[in-house]
Amino acid sequence: MPRNYKPDPRGKQYRKYDQETIQQALEEFDTTPNCSLASIANKDNINKSVLYRHSRKIMKTQGGQNALDDDTERHIVNYINICGSWGYPLDTYDLRVLIKMYLDNLGITHRRFKNNMPEPDYDARFLKRHKDTISLRICQNIKKSRAQVSPETIKEYFDELEISLKEIDPKTTTKRTSVMTPDVKRL
Repeated sequence: MPRNYKPDPRGKQYRKYDQETIQQALEEFDTTPNCSLASIANKDNINKSVLYRHSRKIMKTQGGQNALDDDTERHIVNYINICGSWGYPLDTYDLRVLIKMYLDNLGITHRRFKNNMPEPDYDARFLKRHKDTISLRICQNIKKSRAQVSPETIKEYFDELEISLKEIDPKTTTKRTSVMTPDVKRL
């Protein structure tokens, strides 16, 4: 199966219906008593099976279905944007690892992914589906004036740190995690 599917021109061409026309037909079906779906379909020149699927909300996209549902993908995009706003950039490998950890934590084994790790092609399709909210960018250097930290910024940081550490017991924050060897001299 090619990556960019192009339908066979000799194959059957399905009719593309306008969503507004379908919605108007469904509203007419809901508001008109004693009116069948077939009569409305004939009147609006829409196939009755299409109207039936839309009325029962049994609609799926054409072609293969996504590995993750829409809500899950929206949450992943939201977390990627949060990481970006914190100044922590994620690349496509990080996206794949994030999806793998998500599936592993839920105990889901997805048959499309080898060891629950999406392929690199999955990244491109994921970015294409969500191109309005996330994009792949190249790291850019910033000017010294933007990277420069002023003394006021440092003072403000330590003031905030002091406020946040007031309620924490100092014994827990000053505890050494490594053992010093006797041959190390203190200066």
